[in-house]
Amino acid sequence: AGDVRIESSTGYVIETKTLNTSLDKIDASTPGTVTGESPIGHITAGKMTLWSENTTGSVHMLFNNGVKLVYTPKQLEKN
Repeated sequence: AGDVRIESSTGYVIETKTLNTSLDKIDASTPGTVTGESPIGHITAGKMTLWSENTTGSVHMLFNNGVKLVYTPKQLEKN
């Protein structure tokens, strides 16, 4: 509880006030609002869940309860 910050290796930086998590596996959720930056823009959501697949080990983030994404396209380099 407090100011929680999650940074992923894929470029997500998520902030929330509270994160409920397991210590023996990747399994976490927020009871309230999250905000942050992603590789494609700014995200705001009512809740977020984070978990890993048992068979593949892939980690997933699910945003829900009123998700807003402000898309920021990458600028093309001019020669």
